[in-house]
Amino acid sequence: MRWIVCTVRRPEVGLGVLHALEHHHYSGHVALSAHRPEDADELRTRGAHHVLRPYEAAAAEAVTC
Repeated sequence: MRWIVCTVRRPEVGLGVLHALEHHHYSGHVALSAHRPEDADELRTRGAHHVLRPYEAAAAEAVTC
């Protein structure tokens, strides 16, 4: 399985990546990063297979420690 991963958390960057990949007929999976939940939702709606939320993940990990 092929993946493209972009860890820049600016929504316009993630949307640009999705647009470029669609333009070039990329058929693999895409993982992007988002800071805000609404940005993550939009990226998923636009085609991201997985959205990384590093601050949310770190907070969840801190609570379980």
